[in-house]
Amino acid sequence: MKNLIVILFCLCLLPAQAQYSGYTYLSSGNVSMSYSKSYTESGNTFTTTYKTKDSHGYSYTVKAVHYKSDKKIVVTIDDNAGGILALHHVETINYTVERDGIFGLRGDGNILDGSYPYICAVSFTSAKKQNIEVYEVIIDPVNSIFLCFHN
Repeated sequence: MKNLIVILFCLCLLPAQAQYSGYTYLSSGNVSMSYSKSYTESGNTFTTTYKTKDSHGYSYTVKAVHYKSDKKIVVTIDDNAGGILALHHVETINYTVERDGIFGLRGDGNILDGSYPYICAVSFTSAKKQNIEVYEVIIDPVNSIFLCFHN
């Protein structure tokens, strides 16, 4: 019984994961979205994982893996609903020079209204150029639907 009380007490001390807000861009209008993010590292590989849920109930897991020695960032988007028709989308960004600011893959989104020049945009979180953040990423190229991790 004493062990159970200690375990429950320790669980209460765990910090809650921070929630952030962004939106899902649709041609019919933006839909509000909340998300959490976490960072992990293993050797020279740095991973940022986002768990999203929008106001219409759709949820996705976005994983951005930075392979620092290969100068490559792979962003995968998975539909949390699962099933045979579940969305699985991958974008790969190769770079030659680590840079400040937002960079990524240019796309046709710039043709629409100029506000979405990238199909996948990321930035480094610090001067170490290890962890990255996803700024926006396309989840449905046919219907031009983006997940936007900014306001």
